[in-house]
Amino acid sequence: AILHDWGDYGHEGLHQMGSQLICNYPSLVFSFVFFIPIDIFQGFIRFPTIIAAFHTLYSPFSEVRFLEFYVADVMSSLAKPFIDVALITCWLSSYSVGKELEAGACHNKMGWAIFAWYLPFHIRFWQCINKWWVTGDAFPHLVNAGKYFASILMILSNYLVGREPSWINISLLMYLLSTRYSYTWDIFMDW
Repeated sequence: AILHDWGDYGHEGLHQMGSQLICNYPSLVFSFVFFIPIDIFQGFIRFPTIIAAFHTLYSPFSEVRFLEFYVADVMSSLAKPFIDVALITCWLSSYSVGKELEAGACHNKMGWAIFAWYLPFHIRFWQCINKWWVTGDAFPHLVNAGKYFASILMILSNYLVGREPSWINISLLMYLLSTRYSYTWDIFMDW
Protein backbone atom coordinates (compact mmCIF):
# COMPACT_ATOMS: atom_id res chain seq x y z
CA ALA A 1 0.00 0.00 0.00
CA ILE A 2 2.88 2.38 0.72
CA LEU A 3 4.29 1.94 -2.78
CA HIS A 4 1.00 3.07 -4.31
CA ASP A 5 0.43 5.99 -1.95
CA TRP A 6 1.33 9.16 -3.86
CA GLY A 7 0.77 11.36 -0.82
CA ASP A 8 -0.62 14.83 -1.46
CA TYR A 9 0.22 14.68 -5.15
CA GLY A 10 -1.84 11.75 -6.32
CA HIS A 11 -1.60 10.56 -9.92
CA GLU A 12 -2.69 13.96 -11.33
CA GLY A 13 -0.10 15.79 -9.23
CA LEU A 14 2.69 13.58 -10.53
CA HIS A 15 1.45 14.16 -14.10
CA GLN A 16 1.56 17.93 -13.49
CA MET A 17 5.06 17.73 -12.02
CA GLY A 18 6.20 15.75 -15.04
CA SER A 19 4.65 18.20 -17.47
CA GLN A 20 6.35 21.10 -15.68
CA LEU A 21 9.69 19.34 -16.04
CA ILE A 22 9.03 18.73 -19.74
CA CYS A 23 8.00 22.39 -20.18
CA ASN A 24 11.33 23.47 -18.76
CA TYR A 25 13.38 20.78 -20.53
CA PRO A 26 14.32 22.78 -23.68
CA SER A 27 15.48 25.70 -21.56
CA LEU A 28 17.43 23.44 -19.21
CA VAL A 29 19.21 21.71 -22.09
CA PHE A 30 19.99 25.02 -23.79
CA SER A 31 21.32 26.50 -20.53
CA PHE A 32 23.45 23.45 -19.81
CA VAL A 33 24.98 23.37 -23.30
CA PHE A 34 25.41 27.15 -23.41
CA PHE A 35 27.10 27.49 -20.02
CA ILE A 36 29.08 24.22 -19.93
CA PRO A 37 32.68 25.24 -19.20
CA ILE A 38 34.23 22.80 -21.67
CA ASP A 39 35.56 23.79 -25.06
CA ILE A 40 32.99 21.78 -27.04
CA PHE A 41 29.99 22.95 -29.08
CA GLN A 42 31.83 25.97 -30.48
CA GLY A 43 33.27 27.02 -27.12
CA PHE A 44 35.50 29.62 -28.77
CA ILE A 45 32.29 31.45 -29.76
CA ARG A 46 30.21 30.64 -26.69
CA PHE A 47 32.67 32.00 -24.12
CA PRO A 48 32.84 35.55 -25.53
CA THR A 49 29.06 35.44 -26.01
CA ILE A 50 28.55 34.50 -22.36
CA ILE A 51 30.83 37.35 -21.26
CA ALA A 52 28.97 39.76 -23.57
CA ALA A 53 25.62 38.54 -22.15
CA PHE A 54 26.79 39.32 -18.60
CA HIS A 55 28.09 42.72 -19.71
CA THR A 56 24.70 43.32 -21.33
CA LEU A 57 22.94 42.81 -17.98
CA TYR A 58 24.67 45.83 -16.45
CA SER A 59 25.15 47.87 -19.64
CA PRO A 60 22.14 50.12 -18.94
CA PHE A 61 24.13 51.47 -15.99
CA SER A 62 27.48 51.81 -17.76
CA GLU A 63 28.72 52.65 -21.22
CA VAL A 64 26.54 51.01 -23.88
CA ARG A 65 28.98 49.63 -26.41
CA PHE A 66 28.05 48.06 -29.72
CA LEU A 67 28.51 44.48 -28.49
CA GLU A 68 26.14 44.95 -25.53
CA PHE A 69 23.62 46.73 -27.75
CA TYR A 70 23.86 43.94 -30.33
CA VAL A 71 23.52 41.10 -27.80
CA ALA A 72 20.47 42.72 -26.18
CA ASP A 73 18.93 43.33 -29.61
CA VAL A 74 19.44 39.68 -30.61
CA MET A 75 18.05 38.53 -27.25
CA SER A 76 14.93 40.64 -27.79
CA SER A 77 14.53 39.22 -31.30
CA LEU A 78 14.84 35.60 -30.15
CA ALA A 79 12.89 35.84 -26.90
CA LYS A 80 9.44 35.17 -28.41
CA PRO A 81 10.46 32.06 -30.43
CA PHE A 82 12.04 30.54 -27.30
CA ILE A 83 8.86 31.24 -25.31
CA ASP A 84 6.71 29.75 -28.08
CA VAL A 85 8.78 26.54 -28.09
CA ALA A 86 8.43 26.27 -24.32
CA LEU A 87 4.65 26.85 -24.47
CA ILE A 88 4.17 24.32 -27.27
CA THR A 89 6.25 21.78 -25.36
CA CYS A 90 4.13 22.40 -22.28
CA TRP A 91 0.91 22.06 -24.22
CA LEU A 92 1.98 18.83 -25.95
CA SER A 93 3.33 17.29 -22.74
CA SER A 94 0.18 18.17 -20.77
CA TYR A 95 -2.23 16.59 -23.23
CA SER A 96 -4.11 13.53 -22.03
CA VAL A 97 -6.36 11.45 -24.25
CA GLY A 98 -9.99 12.37 -23.64
CA LYS A 99 -9.12 15.24 -21.34
CA GLU A 100 -8.90 18.89 -22.32
CA LEU A 101 -6.15 21.13 -21.02
CA GLU A 102 -7.62 23.84 -18.82
CA ALA A 103 -7.34 27.39 -20.12
CA GLY A 104 -4.12 29.08 -19.08
CA ALA A 105 -2.59 25.90 -17.64
CA CYS A 106 0.67 26.37 -19.51
CA HIS A 107 0.77 30.11 -18.84
CA ASN A 108 0.52 29.39 -15.12
CA LYS A 109 3.59 27.15 -15.36
CA MET A 110 5.59 29.64 -17.42
CA GLY A 111 6.23 32.56 -15.05
CA TRP A 112 9.97 32.24 -15.60
CA ALA A 113 9.43 32.26 -19.36
CA ILE A 114 7.45 35.49 -19.24
CA PHE A 115 10.32 37.01 -17.25
CA ALA A 116 12.82 35.72 -19.84
CA TRP A 117 10.66 37.28 -22.57
CA TYR A 118 10.50 40.57 -20.64
CA LEU A 119 14.18 40.89 -19.65
CA PRO A 120 15.74 41.70 -23.09
CA PHE A 121 13.18 44.46 -23.71
CA HIS A 122 13.81 45.84 -20.23
CA ILE A 123 17.55 45.92 -20.90
CA ARG A 124 17.12 47.57 -24.32
CA PHE A 125 14.72 50.14 -22.83
CA TRP A 126 17.29 51.17 -20.23
CA GLN A 127 20.11 51.12 -22.77
CA CYS A 128 18.13 53.65 -24.83
CA ILE A 129 17.51 55.79 -21.73
CA ASN A 130 21.25 55.60 -20.98
CA LYS A 131 22.14 56.73 -24.52
CA TRP A 132 19.70 59.65 -24.21
CA TRP A 133 21.17 60.60 -20.81
CA VAL A 134 24.74 60.53 -22.14
CA THR A 135 24.11 62.24 -25.50
CA GLY A 136 21.14 64.46 -24.64
CA ASP A 137 19.53 63.50 -27.96
CA ALA A 138 15.85 62.78 -27.39
CA PHE A 139 15.56 61.59 -30.98
CA PRO A 140 16.22 58.76 -31.70
CA HIS A 141 16.96 57.41 -28.21
CA LEU A 142 13.72 58.24 -26.35
CA VAL A 143 11.59 57.27 -29.34
CA ASN A 144 13.43 53.95 -29.53
CA ALA A 145 12.92 53.52 -25.76
CA GLY A 146 9.20 54.01 -26.41
CA LYS A 147 9.26 51.04 -28.77
CA TYR A 148 10.71 48.80 -26.06
CA PHE A 149 8.31 50.21 -23.47
CA ALA A 150 5.37 49.32 -25.74
CA SER A 151 6.79 45.78 -25.98
CA ILE A 152 7.07 45.59 -22.19
CA LEU A 153 3.42 46.63 -21.83
CA MET A 154 2.44 43.96 -24.36
CA ILE A 155 4.36 41.26 -22.45
CA LEU A 156 2.87 42.29 -19.10
CA SER A 157 -0.66 42.35 -20.53
CA ASN A 158 -0.05 38.88 -22.03
CA TYR A 159 1.00 37.66 -18.58
CA LEU A 160 -2.17 39.14 -17.05
CA VAL A 161 -4.36 37.36 -19.63
CA GLY A 162 -2.86 34.06 -18.46
CA ARG A 163 -3.92 34.93 -14.90
CA GLU A 164 -7.21 36.67 -15.66
CA PRO A 165 -8.82 36.15 -19.10
CA SER A 166 -10.81 39.40 -18.81
CA TRP A 167 -7.59 41.27 -19.78
CA ILE A 168 -7.83 39.94 -23.34
CA ASN A 169 -9.02 43.23 -24.90
CA ILE A 170 -6.22 45.22 -23.28
CA SER A 171 -3.74 42.56 -24.32
CA LEU A 172 -4.92 42.72 -27.94
CA LEU A 173 -4.65 46.51 -27.87
CA MET A 174 -1.10 46.24 -26.50
CA TYR A 175 -0.20 43.71 -29.23
CA LEU A 176 -1.49 46.08 -31.90
CA LEU A 177 0.28 49.10 -30.39
CA SER A 178 3.57 47.28 -29.93
CA THR A 179 3.50 45.69 -33.39
CA ARG A 180 2.60 48.97 -35.09
CA TYR A 181 5.27 50.91 -33.19
CA SER A 182 7.99 48.31 -33.87
CA TYR A 183 7.02 47.96 -37.53
CA THR A 184 7.03 51.72 -38.11
CA TRP A 185 10.38 52.12 -36.34
CA ASP A 186 11.94 49.25 -38.26
CA ILE A 187 10.73 50.51 -41.64
CA PHE A 188 11.63 54.18 -41.20
CA MET A 189 14.68 54.03 -38.92
CA ASP A 190 16.38 50.63 -39.16
CA TRP A 191 16.08 50.11 -42.90
